[in-house]
Amino acid sequence: MSANRTFILTWIGALLWLPLISQTSVKTVIAEKGDGIYSILRKQGINPVRHYGHFVDLNQDNLRDSMHLYEGRSILYLLYPQIRFL
Repeated sequence: MSANRTFILTWIGALLWLPLISQTSVKTVIAEKGDGIYSILRKQGINPVRHYGHFVDLNQDNLRDSMHLYEGRSILYLLYPQIRFL
């Protein structure tokens, strides 16, 4: 009986935590004149040093010379959840 209870409680705990760790979503923003990758990420509240590579991978078709944004195009970026511990 104790093993079954532990198993059930473990699964319930896992199911409660799953939504908290899987909330990564893709958002879009329009590149404006003078915007660069770092400024776009900073404006969205995302650490540009940490997520530069993810941004480039996600936007290869929207980048000129693999690093310059096209003005007026929709740019994709990943929005990562901020997990707060009490």
